[in-house]
Amino acid sequence: MKRLSYFIIVLFLISSEACGTKPGKDAEGCFKDGMAALTAHKNDEAIKDFDEAIAKNPKYAGAYFYKGTALFALGKSKEAIDAYNKSVEFAPDIPQTYYNRGNALASLGMHGEAIASYDKTIKLAPGHVKAYYNKGLEQMRMGRKDEAAETFRKAHDLDPNVPIPDTGAVQKK
Repeated sequence: MKRLSYFIIVLFLISSEACGTKPGKDAEGCFKDGMAALTAHKNDEAIKDFDEAIAKNPKYAGAYFYKGTALFALGKSKEAIDAYNKSVEFAPDIPQTYYNRGNALASLGMHGEAIASYDKTIKLAPGHVKAYYNKGLEQMRMGRKDEAAETFRKAHDLDPNVPIPDTGAVQKK
């Protein structure tokens, strides 16, 4: 009976979803578990694994980034922004972090802050078409039609497949 109880406990530990309950996992192992969960759209599980990776390495920018991605997928934009901010703190030169943070800010109606994030993305990655496009959307939401038209034009110049929305701005010739 004692052996059966021991076996059940070991089986529970092995089958547990959270990284912290898996013996011998370092931050990278927890991160990999989080990525697998994120890829499988198990966002809650992914967040737990990324939190474990962060607990083991508090400066793990990638874990903060993908935690933000999982949080945003769950509609938790404010928490996603916090995670992206931590990622930026430890890896300030990753354009995708600013882009994702911009999307989270935009989802909360924080248009000016979103534009600032998209601007940082564009500064780090001048060919980031989606950053230009989303910046244009936020400019439109703020009533800055002329600026939006110019921003959409830049996105279109980078990728001719990107449509130029009608902003209502006076077209320059």
